[in-house]
Amino acid sequence: MYENAVQVFKAWHGLVGFGIPIGGLNNPTLLAVTQNQPNAMFIRQISQLEVGEPSEYLKGLKVRFEECFKNRDPPPDILYFWETQYSLPRAVCRTNPVC
Repeated sequence: MYENAVQVFKAWHGLVGFGIPIGGLNNPTLLAVTQNQPNAMFIRQISQLEVGEPSEYLKGLKVRFEECFKNRDPPPDILYFWETQYSLPRAVCRTNPVC
């Protein structure tokens, strides 16, 4: 099983990521909605501590991610994309007919 993972790692040439920007999620509504939910810690970990400041978890994740590819020749192409506008959490949409 481990050998398969190594083969896949050596074979790919690029990565497309989507979802959370490396700078952290900035969505106060989502933080408020998940405050007492089982996923609250996860949402805090992927959120910004303050505007423009990623969480310690995201900073560590970035370092570990970059470490995986520091000796790769040629380096992989890595593209990220994410929403630039807020979208309301599903819980809010259930009570709002505009959603």
